[in-house]
Amino acid sequence: MMDIANPSVSIQDLSLNFGSVSVLETLNLDVAEGEFIVLLGPSGCGKSTLLNCIAGLLDISDGRIFIKGKNVTWEEPKDRGIGMVFQSYALYPQMTVEKNLSFGLRVAGVPKEEIAKRIARAAEILQ
Repeated sequence: MMDIANPSVSIQDLSLNFGSVSVLETLNLDVAEGEFIVLLGPSGCGKSTLLNCIAGLLDISDGRIFIKGKNVTWEEPKDRGIGMVFQSYALYPQMTVEKNLSFGLRVAGVPKEEIAKRIARAAEILQ
């Protein structure tokens, strides 16, 4: 069982409006360190919108976002210490899947050995 007493990501009463349209309404979610979750739903239901809010790419209308206990609701995306992979695995189609997966880690200066370990783990999870 995961330790949810200290969630790695915590979404509290998150709401997002685009003008008069409520896109996300009073959403609450806690994700434990190491927990694997899947967001499922039809197109347009808010899955990518939620991820964009967590990443800091969209400003929320209400609520709070915590990452590892730190309130990052109004932090810049670069200061949140997270990454995101969009629906298409190929951020750069001219690169291999491995190079696409490792791109952000290489830019962040992660050592090659650690990158290889993380890519192997991602491949294991996704197979």
